[in-house]
Amino acid sequence: MHTTEVIHFSKLSNGQFCAVIRCCGNASTDWSHTMAAEVVADDIKRGSSIGIARQQCADLHEAAIKAESALINEVSAPPVEHP
Repeated sequence: MHTTEVIHFSKLSNGQFCAVIRCCGNASTDWSHTMAAEVVADDIKRGSSIGIARQQCADLHEAAIKAESALINEVSAPPVEHP
């Protein structure tokens, strides 16, 4: 199970806002999510937008863990002879 948190919010020069989301306290998972001002101003839209972004961050973290495990298994696998 992954735990996400919004660690930083900032206003961008184009009027949008950016939320930085982190998964499992791991800085390598930081995900930047931009939102229009009208989304940030609306509680329901903001909550939905950030909720989707948090899930994406967690999904990417899970994929990275699986990919790392798969690559480690490949490195430790015996050599394959090719004809």
